[in-house]
Amino acid sequence: MKDQLGLCAYCMCCIEDRQDSAMNAHGSQHLPLHPLMDECESGFEYRLNGKIIGKTANARTTIEVLKLGDSHESNRSLIMQRKQHIEVYLMHVQGLELDNLEFDEDIRQWMLEELTSVENHCLPPFSPVIVNIIKQVL
Repeated sequence: MKDQLGLCAYCMCCIEDRQDSAMNAHGSQHLPLHPLMDECESGFEYRLNGKIIGKTANARTTIEVLKLGDSHESNRSLIMQRKQHIEVYLMHVQGLELDNLEFDEDIRQWMLEELTSVENHCLPPFSPVIVNIIKQVL
């Protein structure tokens, strides 16, 4: 858990808050990605609507097995949680418009530093999701 900075590497929820985290959802099915693989971070792309997209075959399989929310049918709750965190951070904290995400490099860098700062060995829930979205914008 310490290596994962307090977040489930798959669903990005705080591990302490979720007894039903994605890691417990796969049962005996094989997962092609594990948290220590670079592809576990680079293989996923998040959307403003909270959905997740697999950029590789391994990522798509992992999304399907763990029901990480590539469609509302697979995990509406997780999609809505991600969307809510994205909206709260970008709209309410930063005052940005979701339909016109534009910001200069200094603001981008500041947001990335803020979202990746570790307090008490933990990142804020869903912060890697928001980082992923910010990196897509520029």
